[in-house]
Amino acid sequence: MSTKASWITEREAGFTLLEIVAVLLLVVLLASLVFPHFDLAYSRWQENTALLQILRDLKEAESEAAGKGRDMRLVFLPGKEYYLLELGGTPLRRPLPGLILAGEEEAEDEKTVIKFGKETPEEQEVVFLGARGRVYRVLAAKGRPPEILVDGEGG
Repeated sequence: MSTKASWITEREAGFTLLEIVAVLLLVVLLASLVFPHFDLAYSRWQENTALLQILRDLKEAESEAAGKGRDMRLVFLPGKEYYLLELGGTPLRRPLPGLILAGEEEAEDEKTVIKFGKETPEEQEVVFLGARGRVYRVLAAKGRPPEILVDGEGG
């Protein structure tokens, strides 16, 4: 008996076209269930990352102003996907993914500034809009650590 003859069976082994289509259909259905949630999770991750960076920069600015007497500012520009961290006139650009400055449509050239130094205001606030209607209020007040308040949850 030759080797080739032992490979051949009465019924060829393999998958039928119907079986392959059924498996592909299941994969597509599972992917359609996962990806909408992935998009929402990704946008929330972007927002949280940006907000944590703002908090770190606020704490750093407050520390520099209190410890070394340096003037520091966080400048939020409408319509930009970044904000500026300024130390002595030197700006450092920080990304602001997933968030937009609230009220930017009314005042295109109006910037929002949080400053620390010799003339630190008692309380400062910046409002951001996130995905699905979430509103974030970033508060910086004298004598209290900076904080973020979430005002709204959208559907």
